[in-house]
Amino acid sequence: MMAIGVLTQRNVRASEDVIGATTMIAKMIVKGALIKTVSRNALSKHHRRRFFKINPLLYGN
Repeated sequence: MMAIGVLTQRNVRASEDVIGATTMIAKMIVKGALIKTVSRNALSKHHRRRFFKINPLLYGN
């Protein structure tokens, strides 16, 4: 009985790790997409000044 309990616990933990990893990857993808759109907006001349004012460290001087 004990061995079965340990095995099921391990399986649950493994599945939780997989779920956590997939959510992390999804978050990273979303973040990357956001950064891409923001930097693309920053590249357009109209937006550039505003972005430099908000966060000059992000884009460098």
